[in-house]
Amino acid sequence: LPVLSKTARTSSPLPRSSDTSSDIHCRWAAVFQEDRLLEHLNAADNLRFVLGPAYDAVRAEALLCELGLVGVGEKAVRDYSGGMKRRLSLARALLAPADALALDEPFTGLDAENRAAALRCILRAAEKKPVLLAAHESLSLPDGGSVISL
Repeated sequence: LPVLSKTARTSSPLPRSSDTSSDIHCRWAAVFQEDRLLEHLNAADNLRFVLGPAYDAVRAEALLCELGLVGVGEKAVRDYSGGMKRRLSLARALLAPADALALDEPFTGLDAENRAAALRCILRAAEKKPVLLAAHESLSLPDGGSVISL
């Protein structure tokens, strides 16, 4: 899918079942308006709980580091800042086994540096799957990706 504005349309389909063209089988991962984290758990345990057998400690640690959440260790999520919670929510969606991503305000509470890191991670994910991105602010997105910006 190309990078689109909120008024654009696309004819590119989501992944379809090989059995019948009328059945769409697509697993979505999401960042919701609320972070929806387990406040009493740390970052790794939040990811492990949600991802289950898909949890990969090496991938998780690398993404948390890229998102600026290195060294949070055993700190409970309830003690995180709003921006830290948002980045953990984004990591959870990016690590989930999914065919597409729906991201509602993924940059809320992030400073410029963390926003840029989050956008890099989102754009990398968009190289492999469609991303539906809702944001109030204007985004500068490269051409040729699969991000639909609303």
